[in-house]
Amino acid sequence: FIVMELCNGGTLYDHLVKLRNFSEAQAAISLLQITRAVSYLHKTDICHRDIKPANVLVLTKDPVEKASLRLTDFGLSCHCSQGQVLNERVGTLAYMSPQVLNKN
Repeated sequence: FIVMELCNGGTLYDHLVKLRNFSEAQAAISLLQITRAVSYLHKTDICHRDIKPANVLVLTKDPVEKASLRLTDFGLSCHCSQGQVLNERVGTLAYMSPQVLNKN
């Protein structure tokens, strides 16, 4: 068995579609949680490689600015050392950084 946290608030993407846009405060609170998750991953030498609103679950049905977020979908993640360059283009095209898109 695998026991996991119940995230019944949908995805961050669902909230964006419903609200049509986020206020500056909503965006800042959401991005702070996401950057903390990414920071933790990088400290443990993990690169997610597919961060997008659909891969961020909202823990509860509270408004986004009051809810806890969880980064999910580690199917494309990999172990990487500090300074290592990843050459493979993976992830969702619409959310790729220019640096990844411009790789030869």
